[in-house]
Amino acid sequence: MGAAKRNKYAQRIAGREDRLKTDEGGHLIASIFEGSGKLDNLVPMDGNLNKGEWKKLENMWAKHLDKGRTVEVKILPVYKGNSQRPASFEIEYKIGKREWEVVKFDNKPGGK
Repeated sequence: MGAAKRNKYAQRIAGREDRLKTDEGGHLIASIFEGSGKLDNLVPMDGNLNKGEWKKLENMWAKHLDKGRTVEVKILPVYKGNSQRPASFEIEYKIGKREWEVVKFDNKPGGK
């Protein structure tokens, strides 16, 4: 783990005209996991979701990585119509030899 460079401009423009006032440029793969700071890894994400439930999930993965466990993650932003803003996210992750787990968040405060 390490920290990738953040691109504050890209974080501000992610989603362009479809972005809501409460959105941030959310990293699909967090910068602490060396996720890109470019638009290929940024989506307009509700700020409460980004700093709340999404961050809790990232912190849990980081904890397992710090303990030497492997963590595999698949993140699928789900779009409706022609919007550049995901309506929701489907996340699959696997820690060590455990079974795959699935988490779904709506792109709104609290993720539900």
